[in-house]
Amino acid sequence: MTSSIEPKKILYQLVSPLHVVAGASEVERRQAMLRRWASPSVSIDIASPQEGPPVIESQIDAALVFANLHPVAPQWTPDGYGAVIIGCFSDPGVEALREMTSAAVIGPGEAALWAAAQFGERFSVLSSDPTPQGLRRRIRAMGLGDRFVSEHVVGASVADLRRNPQDAFHRMIGSANQCVGDGADVIVLGCLAMCFVEGLVETLQQALGVPVINPVIAGIKSAEASLSYGISNKARPAKEAV
Repeated sequence: MTSSIEPKKILYQLVSPLHVVAGASEVERRQAMLRRWASPSVSIDIASPQEGPPVIESQIDAALVFANLHPVAPQWTPDGYGAVIIGCFSDPGVEALREMTSAAVIGPGEAALWAAAQFGERFSVLSSDPTPQGLRRRIRAMGLGDRFVSEHVVGASVADLRRNPQDAFHRMIGSANQCVGDGADVIVLGCLAMCFVEGLVETLQQALGVPVINPVIAGIKSAEASLSYGISNKARPAKEAV
């Protein structure tokens, strides 16, 4: 018997024009993975902005995200989305975007770090290279500073990971082993390009024997929880032009 209740809607909002940088086929591939990870009771879509930096590798790149998402944020609620995941581990513009929509705006980086604290005693972050600075400061602001062990880069840029992730596999495993050597009993992927590498989480967990948190999945589950809770932001009214 088919339910008459429409699935709740989540949007995975990319922060870079992936359809331009990597092509429509890559957007479609990620869309399929998102739908595989989401619960059957929700509908999840993906959106790629028309403009923006090709990758987020610095605080300058991150600062440009809000300007590029600012025009589309007011449409999220009218389009039926109850939750929106901002597709970058740095969670750029999340606080500001929450002021523009009644949808729950989810930062997958924050969701993953809280998950790490839930599933282990001490965690490390595995990041692309280069990566935006300020991770330790973010973690301290969340009150998790005493649980954070280290950050290690994998020797591959976001573009490298997107173009040929298999070439970076051995470097990821080597860097992840350094995390475990530092005393981490949970590892968080600190780049969402890594999150879309097929089989990476399973390979790392098997090689290391510790949980590996995929921030995209953490973000999806946080978004699903927000829909179940009925969470809604109180968007600020748009200001009239002076």
